[in-house]
Amino acid sequence: MAMDVTQTMDLTQAMQTLKWLDEERRKDKATIAALQEWAQEQERQLAQQAAQIQELQTAVAGIQSLMAQVTKFEQMVSNYKNELIFRMDQREEARRKEQAEAERLRRIELEALADQLSRLDKELRVLPRYDEELKARQAEGQRLNEALQRLEVAVIDLSKRLEDPSRAITYLEEQRRADNRRIAELEQDTTELRKKIEAQAAKLPLLEETIQKQRTRIEEAIQYTKEFEKSIEELRISDFQREQKMKQYLDQSEQVAQEMERIRAQTQGFIEQQQLVKQALEKLEGFQARLEKRQNEVAEMQRLAEDRLKRQWEEWQEEQAKQQRKRDILSEERWRQQEQTNAEYRERLDALQPIIELHRNQLDILWEARRADATRALKAVQDEYEALIAQADAQLSILRGEQK
Repeated sequence: MAMDVTQTMDLTQAMQTLKWLDEERRKDKATIAALQEWAQEQERQLAQQAAQIQELQTAVAGIQSLMAQVTKFEQMVSNYKNELIFRMDQREEARRKEQAEAERLRRIELEALADQLSRLDKELRVLPRYDEELKARQAEGQRLNEALQRLEVAVIDLSKRLEDPSRAITYLEEQRRADNRRIAELEQDTTELRKKIEAQAAKLPLLEETIQKQRTRIEEAIQYTKEFEKSIEELRISDFQREQKMKQYLDQSEQVAQEMERIRAQTQGFIEQQQLVKQALEKLEGFQARLEKRQNEVAEMQRLAEDRLKRQWEEWQEEQAKQQRKRDILSEERWRQQEQTNAEYRERLDALQPIIELHRNQLDILWEARRADATRALKAVQDEYEALIAQADAQLSILRGEQK
């Protein structure tokens, strides 16, 4: 009986134990089902978080590409600035080379002009020879005047002797013989004078040719200077040296003008002497007419040559002054345009600098904000992930401990 009671109690305990175990098993199943659902939920959350992480990584890649674009933009601006500086340096170097080339051409031109003036000076050295010839003509005219004065004295003496009737016939015969001798001498002197005048007249074309050569050489010098006008127009340097050279040239031209004035005065004196000779030789009408005609021609040719040279010199001076004004205006205009271009470039660069700074600051702020957001999102995901992993590890530890 006691054994029955004991067995009954053992059976009851066993039944209770079975019930408890069955209850615990159901609880475990429910717990396992709940854990499985929680694990599935965690897997879904992990998948969502992985998708979010992928999106964040894509966003970070986009941000990095934008950062690369910003860097490229800054590099592009820097390259543009460097290119502008390089072009400005090239332009400045080209301008310096042009100035050096223009200076070299100017020196060549001035040397050529100096050579032309030197040759002109050498050719003007022959003028004293003409001066000597003019002096010789003056001396010849003076000699003729003295001969005429002697002739006038003889005529006066003849007139006085003719007043005495008693000696008239004898005197007339003697006077006739004397007159014949004097006429022969006068004819001889006239022949010699005619030869000398013809010789001088033959020399006049040479003088005219020399003057014509001088005019041609001056025109050649002017033409030679015009060949360099295109290069000279672009320059505004070496003004002081050019003014000094021009002053020297003007002084030389003044000396030439003075020399021409002296020659003209001597020629005028020679013409006056010829007029005196013409007045003294009134009886020699044919010779006087030819001589007067030739003198007038020489005087007119001399006047025309002087007027032509003077006009050409004035025209050359006016042309040089006009060309100089044009060169100064063009040079000033080019300097003004260059300064305006430089000012525009500086304004553009100055205007770009604050914009670049503003964009850089805004980009820095934007990327710092995006970086902070990404860091916070990543930290939140990592915290949640670590919490989930800790819970999963804890549950797995519990399950594994119960199984053991």
